[in-house]
Amino acid sequence: STLTLVKGALKIMAWTKAQTAVVVSVGILFAAGTTIITVKEIQEHRTYPWQLPNFNPKIDNINVVAPTVLGETPPQVRIVKSKRTHWVEGFPFSDLGGTTLVNGQLVADTNQMSIGLGVQLSDIIKTAYRSDNLRTVFLTQMPGERYDFIANLHQGAFQVLQEQIKEKFGFAGKWKLVETNVLALKFGGIQTREHRLASGSGDGLENLRGSIENAGNVPVINETGLTNRYDFSFNWPIRRTADDEIYLQTLNRALRDQLGLELVPTNMPIEMLVVEKVK
Repeated sequence: STLTLVKGALKIMAWTKAQTAVVVSVGILFAAGTTIITVKEIQEHRTYPWQLPNFNPKIDNINVVAPTVLGETPPQVRIVKSKRTHWVEGFPFSDLGGTTLVNGQLVADTNQMSIGLGVQLSDIIKTAYRSDNLRTVFLTQMPGERYDFIANLHQGAFQVLQEQIKEKFGFAGKWKLVETNVLALKFGGIQTREHRLASGSGDGLENLRGSIENAGNVPVINETGLTNRYDFSFNWPIRRTADDEIYLQTLNRALRDQLGLELVPTNMPIEMLVVEKVK
């Protein structure tokens, strides 16, 4: 009987130790989980050096600081929530040299790196896919929060930015043919002027097409058949009204009178970035 009691006591002691070990293990798991959450929260709310630049280009009137920020920041691609409630003027920047401010607008010779402060996700997507407002279609509603981002890898920065947008937010874009209203830039018949081929420094019709597109806020397609660079001058009409239709009529008259070109409204499929939810 004594031996039986001793064995029973030993079993109880062993079970108690096992329970204690289980409780301790669970406690360690809870502690580990808390640590992971805390580290994630710290990473989400910390401020990175590349987020600190904040200036008013209208006051400073200097070359954009972005190339310095992008050059001095270790190569990375990151999107984090912004503490700003509005877009910081002068951002986003896209640059790998040759970037300056002209009338408060960024002018970049190349687009291989980018940084933005207080921008919306829709703007980051357009940056990642090298698109613009006129050639981007969102098939789903974009979040209204603002973000800071940087993409300054020496190669493939925008490809990685696309992957992060897909992984973190579940959005992806594809270039597709979409039928839409456009303006076709064509020769104006009998009023056609002679265009002299440039020796290498002439202004191309592609630049003119892009400028017309920005001025009229509608896609413009070059259907002149001219692909070379030409020497020509064009005096832009002063924009005296906010009415796009009236301004385009004035612009069209100037194109016919000065260059023998005209803008013809039409509807046709053009390549556009279509953004949709993928998960």
